[in-house]
Amino acid sequence: MSQLYENKVALVTGGGSGIGRAIAESYAKEGAKVIIAGRRESVLNEVADANEGFSYVVADVTSSDDIAKIAAAIENAYNGQLDILVNGGWSNETTTMGSPERPAAFKHNVDHAIANGEVGSTIIVKLTYNNTSPQDSSDFGLATQLTQRYYQELVHDLIPGVESRYSSYAQSTSPEDLKASRRYRGFSGFSMGSVNTWRTFEKALEYFYFFNPMSGNVNTPAQTHANLVREKNQPLSSGLRQEQMTLLIKLFANKS
Repeated sequence: MSQLYENKVALVTGGGSGIGRAIAESYAKEGAKVIIAGRRESVLNEVADANEGFSYVVADVTSSDDIAKIAAAIENAYNGQLDILVNGGWSNETTTMGSPERPAAFKHNVDHAIANGEVGSTIIVKLTYNNTSPQDSSDFGLATQLTQRYYQELVHDLIPGVESRYSSYAQSTSPEDLKASRRYRGFSGFSMGSVNTWRTFEKALEYFYFFNPMSGNVNTPAQTHANLVREKNQPLSSGLRQEQMTLLIKLFANKS
């Protein structure tokens, strides 16, 4: 019986754990020849040993030299054939903005936008959960659980810590003053960060005005979110105009 990806070559970055590994193994079951790439050789080797026909490349996809190494491995093993590419790597707090030692292009874009007066002075806080353990890093279920509780650390530690150190629109770090300055605060996230954004909306709506979830959803019924907005309407009336509140309620009521 013919398999869907027979004689195809698939490259899965971040294929050593979590969703990336599951994707890589699903392609292999359908007949594909699979190359996985990631930064931890011990994890990659474990996956390759458990799956016949797997090969791996130790590489950091944020490094142009390592990308060239991946390309060379594909050239050597499969004469340059590549039919499927999946960027399944996990990210962390340095992915978008970089680090002080190695700033990313987006960090420079933000700096120039502020310097040119295109946006106001902005404090961007990049965060991730403590996934220093390989077991934690690959545990998708654990990450999901942590999004349920993260808002407590956010509200009680992170926001007061940032706003007590830098000049902001909050008069103090009391819960009342932090809530009163919510229209100058936003929360955004991608993938698991998007799940965290939705959970923050559910648990800490009083502290944020803008929410930007990207490529990730939660199983909370849309009506529950709509009810939440209605319940918070009165105490948040100074932040949201009535027409904005009505639009937001309609958005959640229509969400599939």
